[in-house]
Amino acid sequence: MRGFVHWRSKRSSRCRHATARSTRCGNGRLQFPQVFGPRPYLHGATREITGSTWRAISMTTGGNRCISGRNAAPIHEARLLIQVIRIPTVDLPILYVVSNGVAEIEINRRERRNALDDNAYTMLREAFSDAENDPDVRVLLVRGQTDMFTAGKDLKSESVAREGYRPVLTFMDTVNVLTKPLMAAVAGPAMGMGTTLLYHCDVVYAASNAIFGMPFTRIGVSPEFGSSRLAPMTAGYRLAAEAMLFAETFDADHALRTGLVNRVLPPEKLFVYARERAEKLAAMPAAAVVKTKALLKNHAFAGMNALFRSELYEFETLLGSAESRAIVAGFGRKN
Repeated sequence: MRGFVHWRSKRSSRCRHATARSTRCGNGRLQFPQVFGPRPYLHGATREITGSTWRAISMTTGGNRCISGRNAAPIHEARLLIQVIRIPTVDLPILYVVSNGVAEIEINRRERRNALDDNAYTMLREAFSDAENDPDVRVLLVRGQTDMFTAGKDLKSESVAREGYRPVLTFMDTVNVLTKPLMAAVAGPAMGMGTTLLYHCDVVYAASNAIFGMPFTRIGVSPEFGSSRLAPMTAGYRLAAEAMLFAETFDADHALRTGLVNRVLPPEKLFVYARERAEKLAAMPAAAVVKTKALLKNHAFAGMNALFRSELYEFETLLGSAESRAIVAGFGRKN
């Protein structure tokens, strides 16, 4: 099953995909229309539910979306949304939960160490865009699990050699134009895009087991996602040059000292703390928060779209070289 699942978890008088747009099918199940056409992902799972204790949730893909659960009869009268949803049995690359003004976006490709293929990048872009355009969302919080954030680009993906990094560009552009605060909670490995994404986040919290790295030269390519400007701006030229030229990993304490993260916490406390901070920020005056972010980014991020494309050109040129192709092919065989 591919795509991302979208849940709401707070009292609200509005829900974009309202229950009135659903119809009942067999065995107490509700059938939802395909809300975004034929694309192969789930986004119509935002539903208001009350009057029942759900012990199981099942989903099917196809032309329609179905959700089923125990005691589902009163759903059509619902006004209270699910409070806590975790669906580890559903194989979706991106999980999306909205609660108390916070859109929590979780990378969920554990079988690939949360490495991002084209589909996952597309789902991330759409999740970020949805949060940006949702008036109920004031803060975005991106995360992985307690033992991994993301291994970066999935080098085993068939599109790497064929299309280079082009599918990621629209994701980069979406992140760059976010007006709402973007926070990150990082545990475990955060490689490649897992590190360069953090330079675009407004607040980053890391677990003590977090490992960061920009391994571009090691695989025969050059930096991406604006990191050739943002890394020196954050850490200073020499520290950034050492990290990028040698392509060595560094730990959470080093990330804290060089300004990549705001705070380091025990892994078991990371997500609770990050969530509390995100909700605190979401409760502050929204217009003031948005304007403050815009002023902070006004000069440092000017011309970032052009830099993305300049970096991408160099990246793809190197990626097409015999040396880089051999490295990437060898990496794919190992994994």
